[in-house]
Amino acid sequence: MVTNVITKCNGKDKVVDFRDKLSRSLPDEYAMMHQSGGKKNGGKTFPSVIEMVICDFTKGTGDKSVTCSVNIDPTMFDEWLTVCRCNVGTMAVPLIGRVAKDAQKPWETVLAPNAVNGLMKSIHRTASVAKAYGSLLSKSVSIVAKAVKGAEKKDILMAAGTVLKEARTAIADADIGTALKFPHRMDYQYAMSKVNTYKKGTDGFAPVSMLTVTHDSVRQDGDLAMYPWVLKITNGDAKVIEQATGATTFDGKSMRNKVEVFIQVSDRDMYRMMYRVTRFIETWENAMCIPVIIEGENKKEAERQEYLARQKEGV
Repeated sequence: MVTNVITKCNGKDKVVDFRDKLSRSLPDEYAMMHQSGGKKNGGKTFPSVIEMVICDFTKGTGDKSVTCSVNIDPTMFDEWLTVCRCNVGTMAVPLIGRVAKDAQKPWETVLAPNAVNGLMKSIHRTASVAKAYGSLLSKSVSIVAKAVKGAEKKDILMAAGTVLKEARTAIADADIGTALKFPHRMDYQYAMSKVNTYKKGTDGFAPVSMLTVTHDSVRQDGDLAMYPWVLKITNGDAKVIEQATGATTFDGKSMRNKVEVFIQVSDRDMYRMMYRVTRFIETWENAMCIPVIIEGENKKEAERQEYLARQKEGV
């Protein structure tokens, strides 16, 4: 049996997949390539989308499983792939660089600390001074206490000397290496909600789908998240609200038959899925839209020639 699943990812008792529901535009709208939907040429057309489906088997399979779906604009996948690419590898900022040894001979260079190097040392010195100052304050109390108790003068001086030596060691320049390295990470949030007014019932309610996509690089305990992506879909029915401008939305407080599922995904799996979906969309456009573009261009040229012929007859 033919399947329209482009790619998928399995989690613990959960699975998410992305399905082909793309639809090419009509020749009269060839430049759009993707169908926008609505009634055209006496018939109903459906918008070109990619469907995301999440199934939760936590409570069991069959009737015990929970499934939600949402239709997504094809352009979103390139945006998500861009975020995926920003979450690959480790950033390395050099702390030294080559500079001209002599202004008259710029081709002769030497390695020297750069501006980032100076900034890192300044930060280190500031932190070290704060640490040394705190140590001085806390240990000075002990020295004063010894003096109050009548300790030997030499013992007090030795204690003070030790404290000053520790403070001096704390503010000494540290070896900060040749590069500042840290994980290459970017956080991200996206939210979308849709109401299907074409399926509005006589009671004014219509199907609603909501989607949130987030990437949180760091967990609450400060460690890097192994599954930083969270995909969540909410399905249900809600009261349709028609605005004066003709736009439609829904009353969130009236939501009924609400069903919600989510899945956590690793950076690697998200990258793999977004790459496969974007490549499929590009391949689909080349395979399915080129004939429509050619037909549309031919129709446009025929209309232009017909217009020129009418103009010539009218002269």
